[in-house]
Amino acid sequence: MPLILPKVAIDRWRGGKAASAGVPTLFLSTTKSGLFTSTWKGAGTLVFDWGDGSAPESFVLTSSGVVCSHTYPDATEKPITITGDLLGVTYLSAPSSGLTNDISEIAKLRSLTYLSSYNTGVTGNISSLTGMSLTYLFLATTGVTGDISALTGMSLTNLYLYNTGVTGDISALTGMSLTNLNLFNTGVTGDISALTGMSLTNLHLFNTGVTGDISALTGMSLTYLHLGDTGVGCDGTPFTALTGCNIQIQNCNWSSTEVDAYLIAAAAAGHNGCSINIGGNNAARTSASDAALAWLVNPAEGNNTITVNE
Repeated sequence: MPLILPKVAIDRWRGGKAASAGVPTLFLSTTKSGLFTSTWKGAGTLVFDWGDGSAPESFVLTSSGVVCSHTYPDATEKPITITGDLLGVTYLSAPSSGLTNDISEIAKLRSLTYLSSYNTGVTGNISSLTGMSLTYLFLATTGVTGDISALTGMSLTNLYLYNTGVTGDISALTGMSLTNLNLFNTGVTGDISALTGMSLTNLHLFNTGVTGDISALTGMSLTYLHLGDTGVGCDGTPFTALTGCNIQIQNCNWSSTEVDAYLIAAAAAGHNGCSINIGGNNAARTSASDAALAWLVNPAEGNNTITVNE
């Protein structure tokens, strides 16, 4: 019968473990019932003690990834101890894994460039990641909090903060080489102009405190643009033409003036082949945008698909 340690025993057990000098030991924990899986990439070998009395298992890391899995009989909290070539780990993905540890443990993986933690009980402050070499960060439906400024200076190209307690000003991202940015149900605020000059291809801002004018996105080759429940508006300032872009700007409480301004600016820019939805709780457009709308939807001209309140 597997040995399942109560939380107090887990804490004592951790306290009695000591890593060799300069070599980290990773102390994770999970409440997963059934199959626990996580994917790791890098070089070297990792040894997993699953914390339930079963024999430790070794996994050889590769550049294409190895799935480290174990089946647990119930949802009690189990300690997972990982030793070996932890400084050779470059990639960790642990979706719906039941992890419950502090993110500071994962931050011990100092060679990590890719981190994905989705639908887990991981907690702690995002500042634990400061100074890491992450290029891809996906934190979704976790208990992680802290200020987004902790990421300043990273070489992130992909950032997804989804249903987290992360706050701060979006200007902390200024200067990054982001191509994908998703801020969804976070406390991030600030002016969207902080993104000006980035080479974003995908931008999703939903239920954030970000404000400013959509013209700040000029110069980007966006293929996906979603602005929902944010304070970003449109004053008619010209912006760059977009081709084949999925544009969803719904529920931003735009006035008729802003809706008209957007359609006129989109036509002037030459949006082509895009799917554009500016409906939702945005106000109805007026006759001021008739000519612009006609050009945008004409198959021989803009050839766009438009959803707008009339």
